[in-house]
Amino acid sequence: MIGRDAFAGKGDKCSLVFSTAHESGKLFAALKLFADADVNLTRIASLPLRDDPGNYNFFLDFEGNDQDENITQILDTLTSSTRSVRFLGSYPKAVHGE
Repeated sequence: MIGRDAFAGKGDKCSLVFSTAHESGKLFAALKLFADADVNLTRIASLPLRDDPGNYNFFLDFEGNDQDENITQILDTLTSSTRSVRFLGSYPKAVHGE
């Protein structure tokens, strides 16, 4: 479920949206941060920016939580090396069959 209030517990999955400059290697560099930290991406999607159709927003879901030092380091580096980052939150993984 999506809500305006942050999940109060310790999640095990996170979501974020980011955009990079439309230059060779920029998306790779952003995704490599997760690979280098051994963080599993569970979903990636892209949509053109409304005000700049030649550039894209990338939506990521990944395993981990925003209290984990690995994740905070990735978020800090991603924020300083991309055009924009919006962390959408950390939450518990869905349990199949419920």
